[in-house]
Amino acid sequence: MKVVYFITASKEGKGGHYHSLNETAKIFNKYEDIEIISIGVNRSPVLDHFDDKYTHLTFKNILSTSLRALEIVRKKKPDVLHAFDINSFYYARIISIITNTPVLITLCGGKNPKFFPFSHEIVLYSLENLKFIEKKNKFKESNLSLIPNRASATQQNNSNIEDIKRNLKTDFPIVLRIARFSSLHEDSILQSIKLVEFLRNEGVETQLLVVGYVKDKKIFEDLSKYQSEYITFITDEKYTVKASQLIDIADFVVGTGRGFMEAALLGKTMLAPTSNIKTPIVVNQENVSLVSDTNFSNRYFEKRPEKLIMDEILKTFSSKDKENLIDFAKENFSSEKIYDKYLPIYLRAKTAKILPLDIAYQIAIIIRPKEKLRSVFKKFRYLSYSGH
Repeated sequence: MKVVYFITASKEGKGGHYHSLNETAKIFNKYEDIEIISIGVNRSPVLDHFDDKYTHLTFKNILSTSLRALEIVRKKKPDVLHAFDINSFYYARIISIITNTPVLITLCGGKNPKFFPFSHEIVLYSLENLKFIEKKNKFKESNLSLIPNRASATQQNNSNIEDIKRNLKTDFPIVLRIARFSSLHEDSILQSIKLVEFLRNEGVETQLLVVGYVKDKKIFEDLSKYQSEYITFITDEKYTVKASQLIDIADFVVGTGRGFMEAALLGKTMLAPTSNIKTPIVVNQENVSLVSDTNFSNRYFEKRPEKLIMDEILKTFSSKDKENLIDFAKENFSSEKIYDKYLPIYLRAKTAKILPLDIAYQIAIIIRPKEKLRSVFKKFRYLSYSGH
């Protein structure tokens, strides 16, 4: 089998769905022939290790970019095309129609989208997204596959870990948060800061390490005021490109999405942000299934009283016996199962359906400023993506 993967390349090329594609392609590359095409601003450093199996197309205009992608696919002659975001699915679906090649799309977690294109095969990472999509009449012909984000126990970079440790408190437990300094992760970083402040106020000595590149300078500046001898930010590219190789520095990890899964697979004591508690909550055997429904994001709403949550945090950080989720993670998140889970989907995938309004909306997203979309497509909104 030959698989061509598509992804949209942002300026940084380091977001979670790049790592998700990386893990999927890495596993399939062991058994099948693969090619990766990224389209957009810059090559992704996450995908560079694929060497000649990775092609980046700098976006010029939608026509020339489509033709260049079509040329690669015609040379490769794949059995299936697999897109990892909405914009890249536009190119995959057009090429699917032209070449009669089956196609599918993955919705890589995150909040429920206002628009999502039709595909006969859709892979979803979270139950939250699955419930949203399956309610839409637009997708009544689609096969929806819930396959939580897959990760592996990343080999650790002991040299980098030791470098960082030299600037940390040597005898205080470390709480690790790996996240970009951006609006998407601002709240989870702030919750991690409040966690350490709470613990220290209760007499539990601990420190926070936040590792991530700066996507939004204003947010980084706002959060930097919290830095102290107990709260450290690291933004050097040497450490942020493969930040998952630093997980072993931590005693506790505040995780979201695949970052949560990578740390859980390494046996760390886990916490996750919520939408309604000032600090992250402890994730254990009792609540891991509930928190995973929203892909361990801060969209999770904690129903238990806050006093109970804070008592649980104190108990967890004060106990010598640390609970981990390694067995749950191996069963539900391990990348070892990627091939067996995706192969049946690839085999039953179909050529893209010709849906002019759906395709037109995708084109508008790519070529027009997003703030203009409402006025351009207002009269088509109901037909295009309301699902009714």
